[in-house]
Amino acid sequence: MPAFNPRSLLYLLWERAAPHLSCRELKWLADEIPPFIQVASVNEATVWESLGCLISADGASGKSGAFQNGDDVSSLLFMQANGSSSVAGLAHIAYEATGILERALPGRSG
Repeated sequence: MPAFNPRSLLYLLWERAAPHLSCRELKWLADEIPPFIQVASVNEATVWESLGCLISADGASGKSGAFQNGDDVSSLLFMQANGSSSVAGLAHIAYEATGILERALPGRSG
């Protein structure tokens, strides 16, 4: 088994579930995941930009205490890694669901 993270969990669940999903369920995944990923990515960029501004302003005007120790920074980075891993796993599922639908495998009915 690979190291546990949200992406590896989503990959494992996808491998187990995919053969049992209907075309309707596959279409739902293929249609709904990409817009979710787009919104999540924009939100993520906004958070990182705001954090950059906070840290930049902190350095210019003295120390406000934001992210001044390693525990704060590492917690933030691990949280970001898990979020990115989740988005990558969802993108994989959308890509795979689209591929299955395009190949229109026999036995997949809505």
